[in-house]
Amino acid sequence: MTLETVPNDLIDGEHQKLDELLHEFFRCGTIGHLQDDEPPPLDQLLCLVVLYLPKLEQKYGDRDEARTLLAANPELESLLREAWSAGNFKSIRNLKILRPAQIDPPQPDPVVTEAAKKAWNVPYRGDSAIVLQKIIRASFSPQSSDSATNQIPVIQSSGMGKSRCVDEVAKSLFTIPFNLRPATDTMVFLTPTVHPGIIWELFTMVSEEISSVQSMEQGHLDPIVRYANLAAWWRNKLGGAESPFRTALYQRISDTARAERDSTVQHIAQGDSPDPFIVPMREAAEKLRQAIESKTSYSRHDIVVVLYFDEAHYLTKGNSNPGFSAYDALCNMLNAMKKSGVYAVYLSKVSVIAPPAPPSTGLSLPSSFRGGSPPQYLEAPFIECPFDVYDRPMIREGERSLEYVCLPEFLVRFGRPLFWTLYESGNAQVKNAIADFVKQQLTGRVSPSGDVLEDADIGFAVFSSRLLLPLDALGTTPAFEAKQVANHLRVAYSISHPEDVRSFSSSEPIVAEAAAQLMNESRTIVKLLDAVLQSGLIPKGERRDAVARLLLILAHDRAAAKSPASSADGRLFTRYTHPVRLVDFLQELFADEYHDLILNSRPVNLGGDNSNLTLKSEFEHAYINFTHFMKADDSSVVCTAAGWRGLARANAWLCHDRQPFLNIIIPVFFKMEGDKVGRKSTSVAVVRSGY
Repeated sequence: MTLETVPNDLIDGEHQKLDELLHEFFRCGTIGHLQDDEPPPLDQLLCLVVLYLPKLEQKYGDRDEARTLLAANPELESLLREAWSAGNFKSIRNLKILRPAQIDPPQPDPVVTEAAKKAWNVPYRGDSAIVLQKIIRASFSPQSSDSATNQIPVIQSSGMGKSRCVDEVAKSLFTIPFNLRPATDTMVFLTPTVHPGIIWELFTMVSEEISSVQSMEQGHLDPIVRYANLAAWWRNKLGGAESPFRTALYQRISDTARAERDSTVQHIAQGDSPDPFIVPMREAAEKLRQAIESKTSYSRHDIVVVLYFDEAHYLTKGNSNPGFSAYDALCNMLNAMKKSGVYAVYLSKVSVIAPPAPPSTGLSLPSSFRGGSPPQYLEAPFIECPFDVYDRPMIREGERSLEYVCLPEFLVRFGRPLFWTLYESGNAQVKNAIADFVKQQLTGRVSPSGDVLEDADIGFAVFSSRLLLPLDALGTTPAFEAKQVANHLRVAYSISHPEDVRSFSSSEPIVAEAAAQLMNESRTIVKLLDAVLQSGLIPKGERRDAVARLLLILAHDRAAAKSPASSADGRLFTRYTHPVRLVDFLQELFADEYHDLILNSRPVNLGGDNSNLTLKSEFEHAYINFTHFMKADDSSVVCTAAGWRGLARANAWLCHDRQPFLNIIIPVFFKMEGDKVGRKSTSVAVVRSGY
């Protein structure tokens, strides 16, 4: 079978430079002496081809991944040998199999888009913006060291409020936003051939805008105001992404910068003297400082301006030179602007913009290798985005019925702010389709169905959002975990560098509901989970317990599918977040031949008038409600206080690793007339899997 190729997107000179880097590597004696016609180990050779060109699928920069690919594609071995003999790897770089799969974000429905615009104006919740602002200000304090940075990446999965967080910072710090999505929108200001002129034109024109305001009557700005007041005034004047003033200003800047673009950023990124670019940028920044000083009680230790770049990972794409990208160039330029009071914030869901560390490839790389890694002078990634920040108390004990906590309007309150702000800002169409919207976000597909679980990345994300699957740090490639954060709603908890992402499927009831719908649309759910468990992604000790959790979840789903579809007042539940009778759940969990034995069982420690009590009669009004699992950190979940909270959040508890005798806690609600979710109406069922 002939391997597919893609159109060549590099000029011959660029291929030649890449080939020279490969030959330099092997001339350094990294793997010992080679005969002229003897290729190096093919897995090592493939790793280097990939690592020197960041637009290729970087997971094949790992030797284990390279070996797997070679084993599955024998023709690739022949092509590598031929390329080595010819001294030209152009044919290898153009193989489709080495290009990353493109997952385009679903295009939102116009109705959803309108709801999202309204959601943007919902009052901000949480303290993430305050924390980020403190980090930024600390870099410009008199006590900050010369090694302090003026750039920070903000990395987190979709819907966590990254853009909204920085917009909140803009109320106190003078901020200029850029959105770098390479859409059909012509207003893409920074491309892989960005010129520094756009920065100094930006500073110059913004200075002129500030200086042109003469009075409060003209521009609603007092002659002398606090710096924070000026920042808030500028944020309001700039308006939203579609405001006429903002569009016109950015178009002027873009047009002027293009007219002056007579050289490229390659000089900067390759370490040449930046003076031809930095001097006018510093002069423009000083002009902006003076404009701010003329209107405010400004301190020399204050920040002049914060630039934030949304979707910054797009600056790492499309570059043909393996030594740098537009992102590298931008970081390099702005690093020289720290003493001018300029700070940069890069927003992304992709960890590639995090500060780098040496690649964990098992290869000894020469000093010439740069691989497009982000510059070393970035601050550690900021990941503390809002979570569980609903604008009212989510629930108080004894306040709501079990039916109410199963409604979508309640489920969206938990987790990332995108879901509840969108739901409450949308019309009936948005509210009714909220689970479909979440499915799009979870899978990256426009109209996902159960078939998408056959995709390894999507299948893992769906299972993990319900079964709480941990990733094996030794068996998982860094690229896999990073893609889970970038494309499938997994939450990043730590990012020390692009190849060290620690993440988790945090508890989000509406995401679990979306995953439940996808799982139950598949006819091969057990087979698909088996594939995930056998993939090496899950630690061996977790696989048995994951199967036990799946059995419990599927029993709940089948019982929910047979339960009433609406609450007593006629409001529709979501499909699988339902109050489920405990006896119905047990019947779905065990085979038919055991139903009578289980339901008619009696406690052995009762006699007399109580000797006829059966499980079925005593638990006739007992209900459960769990669509996913949460991990406990200690033994405190073995109580009714944790039980009623689990009922409200639609979760069962996975006991911590040191909990003796128990693996799982399932909250149980005893439904009496007028009873609400709380400790007095709650108990727990304990489950032990294995021996």
